[in-house]
Amino acid sequence: MLAPVTSASSVERITPDDPRYRAVIEKRFNRRFAARPDHVHLARSTNDVVAAVADAVREGRRLVVTSGGHCLEGFVSDPEVKVIVDVSPMSGISFDTARGAVCVEAGATVGQTFRALAENWGVVVPLGEQPAIGMGGHVAGGAFGFLCRQLGLAADYLHAVEVVTVDGSGQPGVVVATREPSDPNRELWWGLTGAGAGNFGVITRLWFRSPTAAGATGAANAADAADITGAVFLPRAPDSITTFRAEWSWDDIDRSAFSRLVQNHGIWSERTASADSPYASLWTLIELHRKQFGKLIVRGVSTAGDAAEQQFDDFLAALGEGTVAASNREWARCHGSRSRSIPSPTCSRCRRAVSASRRRTRCSRSGSPIARSASRTTT
Repeated sequence: MLAPVTSASSVERITPDDPRYRAVIEKRFNRRFAARPDHVHLARSTNDVVAAVADAVREGRRLVVTSGGHCLEGFVSDPEVKVIVDVSPMSGISFDTARGAVCVEAGATVGQTFRALAENWGVVVPLGEQPAIGMGGHVAGGAFGFLCRQLGLAADYLHAVEVVTVDGSGQPGVVVATREPSDPNRELWWGLTGAGAGNFGVITRLWFRSPTAAGATGAANAADAADITGAVFLPRAPDSITTFRAEWSWDDIDRSAFSRLVQNHGIWSERTASADSPYASLWTLIELHRKQFGKLIVRGVSTAGDAAEQQFDDFLAALGEGTVAASNREWARCHGSRSRSIPSPTCSRCRRAVSASRRRTRCSRSGSPIARSASRTTT
């Protein structure tokens, strides 16, 4: 059943002669596709989304939604699309005392969410590695990230979701679907833990809470909830995050060496795949770029603290067995369970090498202390 809209709302139509129009349609990850909608909307509330959907349905215009602009396919940037609703202005993050859960608006980014969770409650959700991704589309697809080996998918912690849908008569309304077994909208919640955004409606808010959480509901405020439950309502943020990077020059790689490197990576992944593996706290990604790029790259993240560098050494030794060893190895550690953001293995400022003194400094993204090692060349 659709909840009635609390007030009649209208939302501004931004047309091609407005600079804001260009900013929305150019916010696209895959430049292969391009949209030319009749107009776009900047939604600042759920009611704005309802109004935009109502207009599109009444006028028979195909509507899509965007937030961070990281859609890999042409679902948003499609010439057939007539209206784009941009929910990026909806970026609030707060603790919902009634649900005992963190409420995140769909336009918040992964980076903003990581930061708010760690700073305000000392907890984490296993989101993706790219900080500019929008939460609305990210979580509905499952949300794979570099903490997934330890914590699963972000969608595993999705407690509830607010969606603007349209009924059989063409009337838009708001539905809140939860994972509670008694919720008549539970199947909608289930569909939005992996089916992807844009299939069933426009996501406007998401609530995160561990499936086994107890004790946070009804807390007087977010601080009380954090004090009462600690890591109960969501996993506690790691005490430290260590990122690493290494590479191979294509000049040193022939067909045989390449094949062995890829085979070694598969063997390592299979050997360390179990949940109780001592390497479960290590996430890695190998980038097999074409020869014109000049190099192959491997990077990763560990939450193993002082054991992280040994994990990296073991991993790189396994990859290099019987083939060319990696060079230009770099690592950087960010300390503090309440670091202001999770360091990204793609951020050069979090992983660039410094002098051999292993001096201590601070990450320019998160502001938290970093211990660094020098680049090391393996021969």
